[in-house]
Amino acid sequence: MAEKLGLDYIIEIPCCEDFNKAVEDKVYLDHNMYETIIFNLCSNALKHTWNGHITIRLYPDYNNMKRIIVLEVSDTGVGIPELALPNIFQRFYRIESQRSRSHEGTGIGLALAKEFIACHGGNITVNSVINKGTTFKCWFPIGCDHLPKNKIHFNNVESPISYGQELYTNRQLYLEESSQWIKSSTYDDIDKSIEDRNIDKPLLGDVTFHLSSDDSIIEKKYQILLVDDNNDMRYYLSNLLKEFDVHCACDGQDAIRLLKKLNRLPDLILSDIMMPNMNGYELLNALRSNVKTRLIPVILLTAKAGEDFLIEGLDRGADDYLIKPFSSHELIARIRVNIELTLLRRKISFQQSKQEETKQLLLSISNKILSGLDLNKSLLDIVKEIHQILPSERIFIISNDQSELKNNKIVASYEDSESITPMANLFDEINDKTQSQTLTNSQGILNNDTGIDVCLDMYCDDICKNVSELSAEIKLNNICWGWIKLHRSPYSIWLNSEIELLQQISNQIGLFITYANVLKEINENEIKMKAVEVANKTKSQILANTSHEIRTPLGAIVAMLSSFEFSSFENATLTADQRDMINIMTSASDIVLSIVNDILNIARLEAQNVTLINRTFDLLELFEDTIEKFGKRAGAKKIELIVNCEVDMLPRYAKGDPERVKFTDKGKILLTISMQLQEVIDEDKDNQTYGQIIKKGRLLIEIYDTGIG
Repeated sequence: MAEKLGLDYIIEIPCCEDFNKAVEDKVYLDHNMYETIIFNLCSNALKHTWNGHITIRLYPDYNNMKRIIVLEVSDTGVGIPELALPNIFQRFYRIESQRSRSHEGTGIGLALAKEFIACHGGNITVNSVINKGTTFKCWFPIGCDHLPKNKIHFNNVESPISYGQELYTNRQLYLEESSQWIKSSTYDDIDKSIEDRNIDKPLLGDVTFHLSSDDSIIEKKYQILLVDDNNDMRYYLSNLLKEFDVHCACDGQDAIRLLKKLNRLPDLILSDIMMPNMNGYELLNALRSNVKTRLIPVILLTAKAGEDFLIEGLDRGADDYLIKPFSSHELIARIRVNIELTLLRRKISFQQSKQEETKQLLLSISNKILSGLDLNKSLLDIVKEIHQILPSERIFIISNDQSELKNNKIVASYEDSESITPMANLFDEINDKTQSQTLTNSQGILNNDTGIDVCLDMYCDDICKNVSELSAEIKLNNICWGWIKLHRSPYSIWLNSEIELLQQISNQIGLFITYANVLKEINENEIKMKAVEVANKTKSQILANTSHEIRTPLGAIVAMLSSFEFSSFENATLTADQRDMINIMTSASDIVLSIVNDILNIARLEAQNVTLINRTFDLLELFEDTIEKFGKRAGAKKIELIVNCEVDMLPRYAKGDPERVKFTDKGKILLTISMQLQEVIDEDKDNQTYGQIIKKGRLLIEIYDTGIG
């Protein structure tokens, strides 16, 4: 490693015999801890040394008159500022301005090394000069007097194979981090020049993320992608997050490479910010710019404290922002909360999407039925759309028409067996209580009077094989019009949501078929009404024309009779019989003319051509003319005409249309005429009493007769 970095790697350790002779006793060490100490110190030396050498020495010495073993690791690197030396062994302490091959240090490595050395009863010291180098000295007591007896084991390894594998894994963790510094680019598909690299390309091209459809994933651990360039931090967090399924990446590009290989996307990404090749912000931008990864919650880890850094992280799209050092309980709690919130958001989003999908389907059903096209063609389009939401091997609608001894008629059918993935056998796969309860709940729904029927295994005569059938009744005005049926492979499960959706669809189809029928009936009635109106207008026009044609010659006859009557009165040339005949003819002509006028008035009323001409006329004069006119008829029929009115109480003049006032001419007639006063608001703006309450008289005409009724 040092050779590839252009550094001299010097090891000054005496041979085994000379070392044992100088020590004269055993040194008790925990192999794993000791190796972690060495790798931490060597890793730091390689990280901060750009030229020169790294030296590792092991030699005996004395401390407070006690024999010790000293492990010394020195380098010619960038050095440590004097102000930082007292804090260098504190957890998460880091030096911002220190130049290193990795962009961010955590401080966990040296703190861990100090604690491991303390477990052996030893200590660690450091000397450093800026731009000259750093020397760490670790001393371990010789013998075992300083150790508790229950901690002393004489090379007693219960499982040497697994123990060796664990040590190998620990070594690999450190080597992985160091190997990053050798290559200017980690992967073949990444440009060597960081400045020329497009961060968005790795996720926006032809990258495919594999999402597993296996429902058993729900029962597994949550998956977390941990992204950090520091080996110590990755090792620490991996152990801390054992309750999750953790995948590790050393930087943003490694994270993208790993995302492509995973069977399913992680439930959360926990990423450091300062990393080589692709930092946390660049990784976040790449994730948020891809539709497949934009919803993955991301927690950023950084040692940069302050409100500005927190706001920047959240503005860039992070779901949470955690500042080092942090509590392990807080980290785990935030991970759980962000995963659960994201799952809840996805669930709500999925439900909203399904609701909108259902809404659009129901709206489409309504539009297709009301489009005026052939109903069977509309229903065929509907079953095709239903298949998009409720995939089935076969969907069809049958009518409840058994006329002429025929079976129910299939009015629409759609088959697509290739797109259906057969579900697991119900009785072979459903063993747990939750799934059984789901089936029980479904059966409970079917027991209600909903028109829904489910049969998990039935023989279908049409296709000559067994199927699992879901059927919903289509009702028109509470009468069964037909059924909509879905087929899947035998023992396929029908979910409650699918049953409820099919019921909604059947109700919508029934409702709008009924509505379409009502609209059709209304249109037919409107056509009939228009035909009747046309017929009435035609009839009225014919009557009006006929009456007009009759009235013209009849008027001439009446005029001639009046002339004869006037001549006979002047010259007295006519006999009594002739006068009687003229009177009869005159009376008959008046009756016919009255009937013709009535027919003309009816025709005008139906044509809405009657116009009232309001004018002031002499009321008493009108009464006299009317009484005289009808008095003659009453006298001819020997009918008594009685007029009951107080002339002094009636106004002399009235306003109206005198041509429209008619009286009966049959039976005994009692005519009562009176005035009624009523208080009203004057609405005539030309009057001085406008807007005031005035008394206004109304003429009341009451007619009573003893006719045939």
